[in-house]
Amino acid sequence: MELLEKLNQGLLIVKTNGEYDRIYDKWLTSDDPWRKVQKYLLPAIIMVIAIALIAGIWLVTLQRLVSRRNRELAARKRADAARETLIQELPEALDRVKQLSGLLPICASCKKIRDDKGYWTQIEAYVRDHSEAEFSHGICPECEKKLYPEFTGG
Repeated sequence: MELLEKLNQGLLIVKTNGEYDRIYDKWLTSDDPWRKVQKYLLPAIIMVIAIALIAGIWLVTLQRLVSRRNRELAARKRADAARETLIQELPEALDRVKQLSGLLPICASCKKIRDDKGYWTQIEAYVRDHSEAEFSHGICPECEKKLYPEFTGG
């Protein structure tokens, strides 16, 4: 009986200091491969999945940002093209502005034109100053008959 008591006391000491569990695990449990998977591989797989999810979210965010920037760039290019078109059309528009338009107050007798300041000016001078037209003088057939009948035979 004394031997059994000594063994029980020794077993109690071994259980309290954790040596019993180590010996039990080493000699009496089977080497379960799933236990190693659970201990080492499963956390690694979870980390890889987490990294993949974070990378996927980051990729989607970057794609949206690039798409938005591309739309902004396309809009800016369209605006620049419209501006360039307007700049190219500007000289032509300025040339058209030089054309006379509207009502001109003209004397019924001498054919002078009243300008914006109220002065009366010869029609040739007014048109020359307000457009890019130049005059060359001639005489129409009716005036030629009236002014120079000796040359026209009438």
